[in-house]
This record gives sequence, structure tokens and C-alpha cells, in this order.
Amino acid sequence: MSNIFHICWGDSAAGALKQRNSFLGLHEPVIGIVDDFSVGELGDADNLIPSRRLAWHECLETAQWWYDESYGAALFEYWKESQEFLLSAVSTSFPIVVWIGNNAHDKLMLAMLASITSRETSIRVIDVNVQLGFHNSGYSNVSLCAPEILIDLKPVEISNNMRDALSLEWDYWKSHAAGWRILDASGSIVEMPLNHADVMLLTHLSRTYPKPASSIIKEVIEKNPLLGCASYSFKLLFWRLNILRQTGLLVFIPSTEPKPSPPLILLR
Repeated sequence: MSNIFHICWGDSAAGALKQRNSFLGLHEPVIGIVDDFSVGELGDADNLIPSRRLAWHECLETAQWWYDESYGAALFEYWKESQEFLLSAVSTSFPIVVWIGNNAHDKLMLAMLASITSRETSIRVIDVNVQLGFHNSGYSNVSLCAPEILIDLKPVEISNNMRDALSLEWDYWKSHAAGWRILDASGSIVEMPLNHADVMLLTHLSRTYPKPASSIIKEVIEKNPLLGCASYSFKLLFWRLNILRQTGLLVFIPSTEPKPSPPLILLR
């Protein structure tokens, strides 16, 4: 096994990088970070056991009550194992190669890694948005890239000044994050409140014609593509629908379709 670790966000991106390394005959381990730092508070997101972060995500999972409870338990166990693997890797002096695209969760991932990694550890970055020539204002993600097009991309080591700037950015968001984060036209991270999409969800409902929850969410994301940039968009919007139900604005009607199927929803 090589003494270089590749780090990216998500299982899909990790799979693409493993295939890319296989093409090159490399035996360098790939770590796919499970958490999506573009939503929710981040106060303990870089801890070995991020209790507050896990509790919040449990709220997101349980909002989709039509799923088997064992699904959430398995996910959280996998999350803890991934977090332990990540923190073990960055505690060594082995170089890390961080793969990012043009999105908030990748930029926050890089900021976190700059903050928690020893200065003895080289941090090298491969920005697919820059190296593959994507338009700077467009959303890009490593998971959207075929392994073949990643073969020739080269890492660029970041300077100590850049590490300092990224660490400060991570410290800021650890203290201030509360909502839903995206990139603005300049590439800076901006935050919207978690209830940002509530009005959009409500406008897709009626008092007489029930609609499947999944259809409502798809319609909202289709009309507002930036809402779909977070990996947890569907979960977050299901959670918001459940909040609106709890406040008395919506009625959930259990689906008659085979399980697991989300409910039908009406305005109250």
C-alpha cells in the first residue's frame, strides 16, 4: 500500500478514484468522506464522534419514517467507521491528495482538512473544476467525472498561507454554520436558512389534490437547481415537509404503494 492517501467527498467519487488509480496501477488508498458539510451546524463535525452532528442527521433520517429503522443505524455505523479512518489517516505524516469540485461541501471539506492536518503532512489538491476546464460558476463534483478523465490530473500542493486561510474559514463556519450553504457567483460560500425552501414546497401543494412527497421535492429542485447541489437535498426537504406537518400546515396521507414509499401530501 502506498503512503499517499486520496480524500474526496462521497462513495461515488471514491469509487471513481479507485478505478482511476487501478488504471494507473496505483495502490493508494481512497477515503470517501460521508458527511456533507454544506448543511446544518458544524461545531463538532471534525470530532472522532461528532455527537451533535450525528443527532441532527438522525432527525433528517427519521423524518422519512417509511424507511426501515435499521437503514439509519447501518448508515451511522458506516459514518463512524469512515470518520475514524479519515482522522487516523490525517494524523500520520503521509501526504494527502484532496479531490474537489466547484461546490460548497468540497470547499468546506478542504478547509476542515487544512485545519486538522499536521503541518508535517503535505496537502495536495486536485480541483476538477479548474483542471478539466469547467465553467467557474457552474456546479461540479468529482462523482460526476468518469474515471478515465481523471487519469492525467495532477495535484498541486497548497502553501502554508493557504492552509492558514482555509483553517480560518473552517473555524468561522464551525462557529457560525446553521443553515444551507452554496457558492455564490464569485465562488464564495454563502448560507441560506434551513427553512429557505419552505415557501417553494408549499406553492407546489393544494388542498384538494394530494401529491407524492418525492414529486413535490423533484419539482422544487428542478425549478431551483442550486437546491439540488447538496447531497442531502432530498433528505433535507423531506425533513422540512415533516416540520411543516408538525406545525399544522400539511397533512400526510400514507401511501398505498409497496414499501418503502413516501406519503401523499395535502395543504391543511
